[in-house]
Amino acid sequence: MRAVDAIVERKVAEARENGYFDNLPGAGKPIADLDTQRAAGWWGERFAKRERHQMLRDELARSVRQAIPAMQRATGDEQAKRVDELNARIDGYNRITTVTPLPRVLATEAWQP
Repeated sequence: MRAVDAIVERKVAEARENGYFDNLPGAGKPIADLDTQRAAGWWGERFAKRERHQMLRDELARSVRQAIPAMQRATGDEQAKRVDELNARIDGYNRITTVTPLPRVLATEAWQP
């Protein structure tokens, strides 16, 4: 056994002992689409798409966080208009996302992405 293999085996054993492999999503289930033929580079394309969506999510979340103080200072119809505008942007993102969707803004609650 090469030294690298021994190190990897030791790290895997430590992770197993520490419970890092317990309750993983999909544990005990077959791998979805395991027998599907894919074009060369499919994983890279999927990864790049997911990263783009994550960057869009982070940018939108930052923008919404910055807009919330002004929305909370507004009153009545102006506040409702600002909430609707923020939620329209969030809904647009959520329709195209491949990562975790963002929650909608409520005028009366703190917003946590």
